[in-house]
Amino acid sequence: MIVTEKFTNSHGDEWVFEYDSEVGEGILKGSDIDWESYPCRERSNLGLILNSEEREWLEEVWTDVHVHARSWSNEGVVSRREKTRVRDYWRDKPETQYFNPDWDETNWSCFACGIECGGYIDSAHIRPRKRGEVKGVKPGTENNIHLLCRVCHTESEGLLERAYWHWLHLKSMIYNKGNLENILLRDPYLPSISIDDVTYDCYAVQQISTLIKTSREHIHGASNKVERYYTTALKDREGNPIGPEMTSIMIGDEDEC
Repeated sequence: MIVTEKFTNSHGDEWVFEYDSEVGEGILKGSDIDWESYPCRERSNLGLILNSEEREWLEEVWTDVHVHARSWSNEGVVSRREKTRVRDYWRDKPETQYFNPDWDETNWSCFACGIECGGYIDSAHIRPRKRGEVKGVKPGTENNIHLLCRVCHTESEGLLERAYWHWLHLKSMIYNKGNLENILLRDPYLPSISIDDVTYDCYAVQQISTLIKTSREHIHGASNKVERYYTTALKDREGNPIGPEMTSIMIGDEDEC
């Protein structure tokens, strides 16, 4: 299995790392070296000088591919089948209107930001797993799974119910293949608010930050012995929840897990 990771440094130089899990070796190439390929058999590349941020990135991706190498080699086919089941489930659902336009472009595309994850993508629970429940995608639980990149999965961990779907829709509208583009797009559920006769625009990117910040505040200091709290919705000035209209699938009425 070939895994590809990409990186652009602060000077705009582009790098690509390709790892072959079957032979345990990688290849590094980049624009700064005219895309010539350099073999990587350890944390640092051979025969090439990198700056600190490039070395840090290479060490990070090298560690990551080795952590997952065993699961890729032993469970890769099963994992791909699980991902396919999830995509098959959602493909004809009207709720995909809240997904990124590129969510189904590849089997490794993120439902939220549309980035292609290059061989590994998280199976993220829309509603929290029950205590002791095994990770993964069990048959019949596809309606509680979205496939998210690691960044989006982390962002959404503290979001539940309307807040999660609100975040998902906003993220899908302003991101194109993982890149923030529509920075001036306003939140369709609350385009503006009036405070003391002054009207303020509510931008989607700000609303996403508010959702994430609120959820982190709620779960700050939580541990396995403390109940975890989730953000369920942002509210307008009158205290009404804002976000998409919730369907039975979005609420989880059909979910048994």
